[in-house]
Amino acid sequence: MNTINRFFLLMTMIVLASSPIMAQYVESSYYNDFRMSALTIPVYEVIPAGPPRDGIPAISHPKFAAATEADFLTSVDEVIGVVVNGVARAYPARILGYHEIVNDRIGDTPVAVTFNPLCASAMAYKSQVNKQQLAFGTSGLVYNSNSLYYDKQTESLWSQITGEAVSGPAAGAKMELLPTALVSWGEWKAKHPDTQVLTTETGYKRNYDCIPYEASSTRLLFPVSQTDKRLPLKEKIVGVAVDGRFKAYPFAMLPNGKSGITTDEFNGQSVRIEFNAALQTAFVTDAEGKPIPSATMYWFAWYAFHPETEIHGMPSKENTAMSMSFHSTGMK
Repeated sequence: MNTINRFFLLMTMIVLASSPIMAQYVESSYYNDFRMSALTIPVYEVIPAGPPRDGIPAISHPKFAAATEADFLTSVDEVIGVVVNGVARAYPARILGYHEIVNDRIGDTPVAVTFNPLCASAMAYKSQVNKQQLAFGTSGLVYNSNSLYYDKQTESLWSQITGEAVSGPAAGAKMELLPTALVSWGEWKAKHPDTQVLTTETGYKRNYDCIPYEASSTRLLFPVSQTDKRLPLKEKIVGVAVDGRFKAYPFAMLPNGKSGITTDEFNGQSVRIEFNAALQTAFVTDAEGKPIPSATMYWFAWYAFHPETEIHGMPSKENTAMSMSFHSTGMK
């Protein structure tokens, strides 16, 4: 193609892109054909992660087995444990690493069990909002280096960590967080011997012997809006939210990095954390042993969504954010 033709082609593309219709098309295509309407977050902080819409397929017809039949798991394999209406279920992290979402129903309760390998964040929600049951898929988009999911009923985008819709007709709606434990299979099975476990019969051919993304580097793959220097970016923490206040419990300080029990009182809520240093896992309950909503994840992810958070075990004079307003993928 000669220079003159290249010039006219470039000018044509500029003119088309400058028209409202074409601009809308370009934006929609860039964001995997999602309309970025009614956004509650800055549009420039929504980033395509690479996979297309549903390129990471959610599991919508999960199959379960009894604990005694789960011979594909070892005692140290991580699982996301959930108890709803007295029914315990375990979702292996090395399965969810390839799917991120399980659309499930436990008894009469529709639930979305999620795991985001980028943040090591395991979250489970009641997936019924305003009397409407929602089924979720992966959007291929991230915000603060955390997956945005979409519901197939309204195509609104939802934050995995907050459980809140950030775009579309459902913008501002929020799902109810369920108590979730990211622990070893051996620990979960010991506490819940009657648990059911998600099997590898997902309908997809994947190498479920490993998680596709591991924290082999301190670097982040995608930008986050703000970070905090009080802890390493990928320090594992367990976060607790009580009536709009947030607190992070770093594994390195539970208690002093050794196995044991940590008790606390936060915003009127008793908190009891049973920590296993060897396995780097934590069970969170109240003083009576009843599970309370909590989430295990990397520090950078917790702080990006909860910058006002307190940190357990840190002197009060140091318990003030030392933040950076932007953190790019190349920084450590």
